[in-house]
Parts: sequence; C-alpha cells; structure tokens
Amino acid sequence: MAKYTRKADVSNDIGAKDYLTENNWFDVLNALSHMFVAAGYRGLVVMVDQVDFLLNLPKLTRQQNYQKILSMWNNINQGRTEYLSFMMFGADQILINKKGFQEEIPLFERTRDSYVIRPLPQGELVGLLTKLQQIHELVYDWESGFDEDYIRKFIDTLFPVPR
Repeated sequence: MAKYTRKADVSNDIGAKDYLTENNWFDVLNALSHMFVAAGYRGLVVMVDQVDFLLNLPKLTRQQNYQKILSMWNNINQGRTEYLSFMMFGADQILINKKGFQEEIPLFERTRDSYVIRPLPQGELVGLLTKLQQIHELVYDWESGFDEDYIRKFIDTLFPVPR
C-alpha cells in the first residue's frame, strides 16, 4: 500500500510548495537541464515520441497541445534555454495530414525547415545492416554467420508488409 494517498500529503512531508503542473512543466525541465550541467553533463535533450497521436485528439485539446509545443519550440530556438533541447518523433502523417501541423500555421512554419528523418526503404536498410555487420566482423575479427537472407527476414519481422 502506498505511503501517500494525496499530493498534499507528499507536499507536507517533504516541504514542497509547488507541483508539476501544465503551466510550469517547461520551467521544471529547464531547471533540470541546469542541474544536469552542474552535475557535469552538457545539458538535457527531451525526446517526445508519437507526436502524431495529437492528430487523434479533439480540436480544442489538439490546439492547446500545439500551443505548448510551439511555446517550447520558440523558447529553445530563440536561445531562452541554454542547456535544453528537444526532438519530436512521429509518423509521416504528422507532416502531410490535413489535421497535422498545417492546421497550426506558426508551428508548421517553424518546423517545416527542421530536420526530418525518414526511415530507409527496406532494401537500403538491408544494405546498411549488411555493411554494419561486415564492419563489426572486421573490427572484432569474427564471423557472425548471418547472410543477407537472414538480415532480410529480420527486417521483415520488424517491419511486416501490410497485406
């Protein structure tokens, strides 16, 4: 059973006055980035996965989330955060879907020139993994026993072709 059942109990016990809220979470991340630098790291990179999930939200909620992302994007790219950076990940649909970033023009304008990394086609992925395998075998002087057919089956398992 948990020691605390309410946030207020935690606050009273540890002496914290503020909570992490929808309004201050970015400030908390920025403060954490400074703490990491003080601990010897170069900063903090926040990775936001499945941004395309925002497309499934109701319009009002989606707009609020876009505004938060836009605010974060502006703060980072205008140098207001010295040691904080972030990366967004999502499916291609976030870039081309009519309900995607295009709906929020300011965010789309800022992100369209950003680096967009698309997955390699399966044939190129097989070539890349084959080269990496060869390099690894050469550097560590061993033979893995994997042939190109094995790598192709491995990729097919990871990325099944829809039928």
